[in-house]
Amino acid sequence: MFLLQLTEPSPLFCSMEAQRTLKKHMMRSLNTPSSPRIISCRQIPHGDLMDVEQLYEQHREKLDIFSRLLSSANKRVNLMSREEISHISSHILDSLLLAEEIHDMNSIIDLGSGGGFPLIPLAIVCPDISFTGIDSAQRKTDFLEMCKVKLSLSNVQILHSSIEESAHLHAQFDGVTARALAPLHSLLSLATPFLKNNTSSRLIFLKGTHWKSEVAAASGIMTELGVQHNSTVEFSNIPGREHSAVLTFSPKSYS
Repeated sequence: MFLLQLTEPSPLFCSMEAQRTLKKHMMRSLNTPSSPRIISCRQIPHGDLMDVEQLYEQHREKLDIFSRLLSSANKRVNLMSREEISHISSHILDSLLLAEEIHDMNSIIDLGSGGGFPLIPLAIVCPDISFTGIDSAQRKTDFLEMCKVKLSLSNVQILHSSIEESAHLHAQFDGVTARALAPLHSLLSLATPFLKNNTSSRLIFLKGTHWKSEVAAASGIMTELGVQHNSTVEFSNIPGREHSAVLTFSPKSYS
């Protein structure tokens, strides 16, 4: 069960349905003893959801601002669908699930950053990590640049470019992230070249219910690229989302 400790859901942060769900999860969380403490992204132990929840709460102010920026901008330009924009809180929670996997990295490139997921939430909670977001749509990179300024994210660089035309960035990053960008077999081909040649470089992708079939379908390209599937951490009952899975991969020669 994914439990999020909240004080009071903001009406600007989520839909009425999501607010009711979050309040229900809040009451369950309040019955769970915990010792509040200040943590940083780099202190998150693998698999410790409570620490991820505390990290979320520590950065609620900026995450709420990001939510409002996205809601406002989406009325003028098409960043997300109407259905997606009604569940911004779910997308933020989903993005923060990656924090456990990136806490030991120094540089990350997020492919197809679009409306800012997972790039902006991760950059907010992990200020010591350098993030590069790339997207081929000018309206989306303009929005991301605005978020960078409004949220004072000095650890973020935004590039307006296609992934295929960004070969000059190959072999420069400790990690590559992506969410809802492409089928896994295509994603592996696009992402792997951006990894540094070191022992800790990893690909970290957010997938949904059908991740197992995607991994099976990508077996051929994994062999071709020399990439192995390291782990999958699954999450359910996140408000507004049925199922999420964090998949990690690494080059075999460096694993």
